[in-house]
Amino acid sequence: MKLLFLDFETTGLDPKRDLVWQAVYARALRKGDRLNLIEVAELVGKDCLLELQKALSWAEVLVAHNLFFEKRFLRSKGFELPRRSYCTMIQATPVCREHLTYGYKLRSLSEAVEILKLEDELKSIITGTYHDALYDIFATLLLYARLEGLRLDRSGYRLRRANRFRKYLTARRYAWEGYREDILEELSNDLFLKPLHWAFKISESIKRLTAKVRWKIHRIRWRKYYEEY
Repeated sequence: MKLLFLDFETTGLDPKRDLVWQAVYARALRKGDRLNLIEVAELVGKDCLLELQKALSWAEVLVAHNLFFEKRFLRSKGFELPRRSYCTMIQATPVCREHLTYGYKLRSLSEAVEILKLEDELKSIITGTYHDALYDIFATLLLYARLEGLRLDRSGYRLRRANRFRKYLTARRYAWEGYREDILEELSNDLFLKPLHWAFKISESIKRLTAKVRWKIHRIRWRKYYEEY
């Protein structure tokens, strides 16, 4: 069975107004009691969803945590989705309830991973934090394998990771257009990107200062004009 795992990071919740700025998909085959990982690909940029069309046509089952969210953005682009789907958030709810003495609710990805004690295995695979689609996709893979009683086989899989500079520049463009400034704060913690982040900050500060000076000069000129006449 061919499974396609998806995770998006967006500038908001409205597919008509907001943008997907990072998308990660993982292709995997389910054979017997094993989940064989084939490929993990990270896509960034304003039109990154367009690169998902081939992967969607390949898949028989679409898997995501809170799948309803991903489906909304894909359908807004007119994509044809696989007939079968699997939401790990819904499927994990009763399983998580068995490990707790209170609460019956839909669990976030980080909560489900913590409750089912998958954190150590996740950190041994990849470093990062939640709300980074690349980190979240591996968390979703582990969660799905645990829920279905499968062993995740990662031997020989291909990882296509987007350039961090490209990811940062994409997020900065969205922030400049007035979407989410907090995206930049998260990315600026990357030591590799800090020089670039501060260069942009200085450049933007100079632009704002120049605009203020021009506005003051403009006001002084108009004031002198009215005083003369």
